[in-house]
Amino acid sequence: MLILPHIDRLDRAFALGDANRGRLKLYGNSPLSTIKTLEQGQSMVGLMVAIPWSSKREPIVPLPRRPASFGGDVSWRTSATYDAVYVVANALAVAPSREGLQKVLTEPEFVSSTINGEVRFLPNGDRAGQATLVQIKPSPSHVTGYDFFPINR
Repeated sequence: MLILPHIDRLDRAFALGDANRGRLKLYGNSPLSTIKTLEQGQSMVGLMVAIPWSSKREPIVPLPRRPASFGGDVSWRTSATYDAVYVVANALAVAPSREGLQKVLTEPEFVSSTINGEVRFLPNGDRAGQATLVQIKPSPSHVTGYDFFPINR
């Protein structure tokens, strides 16, 4: 079953997970990759979600598993934010203006190395790269008893 909720409608996705009772495989979108989903417990076990990055994969630059300043594990959202700030800072160092930033980021040869590896952009402006497919599984070490684990390809 494909579940594609908006972040403000996760409760409806959770109701589908409860009603499913493990009969169908669950697939979802990135808004489901939250602690709220993990808190649903057994009803969401097996849910597969594509995300840009997983803390359980080896980062290019080592990160602490649970930095105190973040209040929990580093999520793909934290990682993407870090990358965005890093890329913008590097581009502004080359061309310190709005126009310069746009010019640098749209150059086909633009590359910036971050915790997720090299950041490049496609001609349409999207970030180039592959997603990581994760699945909810039991995890006694996680506060909810469940966690997102990368699926080996």
